[in-house]
Amino acid sequence: MEVIDPAARDRRLEELLRKYHSSRKNRVLVFVLYKKEAARVEAQLSKRGWNVSASLFPNLEPKAVGNT
Repeated sequence: MEVIDPAARDRRLEELLRKYHSSRKNRVLVFVLYKKEAARVEAQLSKRGWNVSASLFPNLEPKAVGNT
């Protein structure tokens, strides 16, 4: 996990994709917190030539951890 300045995250994602997916023989999962963010990341990567498919799973919302 990395904490990245919001202005640098798109550039960092592209750097990581070039590093780990340069052969394009493997697959990469990118997780985002919000649906709008998923659409933005998908559009940005598609625009830059990456083959992208965004899948949203609405039933996989984060669950609060309680003291049980």
